[in-house]
Amino acid sequence: MSTHPVAILAQAACSDSGTTVWKGLFMARPLYLIFVSLCHAALRAGRGVVHVYPSFPASMNMPHCIVLIDPDAESASSTRTVMQAVAKNNKNRDILFIELGKDQADAVKFFNLEVQETPFLMIVRWDSGMGRHPFSKFRFWFPGEDRDFDDQVNRSLTEADVSSFVTKFFSPEGLEPWVISEPVLEQQSGFAYQLVGSEFKAKVMDAPRDILVFFFAPWCGFCKRVQPRVEALARRFAKTTSLSIFKFDATKNDVDHPYVNIDGYPDIMLFPRDDKLHPVPFDHTPEERCVGDER
Repeated sequence: MSTHPVAILAQAACSDSGTTVWKGLFMARPLYLIFVSLCHAALRAGRGVVHVYPSFPASMNMPHCIVLIDPDAESASSTRTVMQAVAKNNKNRDILFIELGKDQADAVKFFNLEVQETPFLMIVRWDSGMGRHPFSKFRFWFPGEDRDFDDQVNRSLTEADVSSFVTKFFSPEGLEPWVISEPVLEQQSGFAYQLVGSEFKAKVMDAPRDILVFFFAPWCGFCKRVQPRVEALARRFAKTTSLSIFKFDATKNDVDHPYVNIDGYPDIMLFPRDDKLHPVPFDHTPEERCVGDER
């Protein structure tokens, strides 16, 4: 477990051990993903006091502006100062500012991140409620940074950078959602084409045919057993123009779909030609799936 605390820079927050109210300051918890349950339990027990906006229930579904830092890096202190200043200046907006340590493995895995360089900044919009999939991510791109992580760019965050990023998020034009994706695989193996995140919309959502997608994790034993059957099915329907069969590594790519939540592996879904928003899931039994990061 990480020892680096999580900082919640909010206008109001509660602790699980008393009646603490902060305005625009830090609230430290050891694990980001248990913040909600701990605070909620404290409020129910009458030990947490939140009298100022935003109240705890209101904050649950607010967007989160999240910065990942390396606690041991020289830039950690200056980044924290910047985020504190921006949090205070945006106290009237419906947004929480959160600092996570790069070593917060559970949180990094939850957001499907592979962050190599810090600081790293993004806004998360909870489309389905806080802590629930699916949700939308909006990444801050440093000047000169391409769509892959690049350790050559200047990764110094300024107050102007973060303020502009937040302002654009709330503007009418908004920010472009960030879909995590591997590079398109030039070398394909098998009969089922392996999609990456950046291809999902074009090859699945916009395709004028039925699409069957096999969502897998490379470490999942059940997936390894099922994949030969998927390949055999793809081979059988290789010349069929009304159906395409794809495989998709959901541990390294985001599923660009407003309702799809991959919470275990394998997951097989049929996206009908006339109703791509409502895919038909294959009825797996619990014994046939790996849940979460079960290895």
